[in-house]
Amino acid sequence: MPVLTPETEARLISVATSVGKTPDEVVQALLRDLPTAALSESELLRRIQEAIPPSLRQEREVLITAQKARAWSASERARFLELTNQIETCEADRILLLSALARQRGITLPEIARQLELMPA
Repeated sequence: MPVLTPETEARLISVATSVGKTPDEVVQALLRDLPTAALSESELLRRIQEAIPPSLRQEREVLITAQKARAWSASERARFLELTNQIETCEADRILLLSALARQRGITLPEIARQLELMPA
């Protein structure tokens, strides 16, 4: 099993302490970000634009419309919660992609969101 050098371990502890995290949390964040770090800017932009499949939004909207007309069945309620969880996961993934793009451009997350017109200037 690989072992960190004392210098690397000290640096990891220092970085973790400076951001108020444990060394394990810092490593987990780095591992989570690895898949997006190697993506090109154009691939990041493509994935950001298609973050939530239209079919998920449409199915959720159908359920919302149905709920306004009548009470949901147990299966409709369960499906709505499942769709909501999937959409939230897509949004979280989108934030990771935005963060990776911001890192590539050397700017902050709010700055990249403004550049892509995802939030007001």
